[in-house]
Amino acid sequence: MSGIMQITVPGDPVPLARARVGNGRHYLPARSVEYRERVQTAWMQAGRPNLGDVPLTVSARFYIARLPSHYGTGRNADTLRPIAAAALPPGDIDNYAKALLDALSTLAFTDDRQVVCLAGIHKTWAPQDQARTVIDLWAAR
Repeated sequence: MSGIMQITVPGDPVPLARARVGNGRHYLPARSVEYRERVQTAWMQAGRPNLGDVPLTVSARFYIARLPSHYGTGRNADTLRPIAAAALPPGDIDNYAKALLDALSTLAFTDDRQVVCLAGIHKTWAPQDQARTVIDLWAAR
């Protein structure tokens, strides 16, 4: 592998939720499954590159859509409310990273144990139409 591999996953990022138990079986909540499928689809659309068994560095930016309540109404519909400016994006950053690595494990690389460096994992707000996840992977040196 040479250089940086970058993919963009459209739509709101979803932190990995804990597995649930129902009817005697374990399952992931639907939102987590849907996000995993979006990540895997984006990877496949990027040409299905398999990064092999090398140690990897991963960087990710999670752009989370602001809630409609963060904005004013009427002629102020594009104006961010003062209280919303200080609001933190939801979810634990480690759960976002875990959801991403679990989705790519065995598809992009052999095992997520290969990830030896998480470099620049960020979560931030984005306008509704710009929610996405941007992932960079490259061989660790």
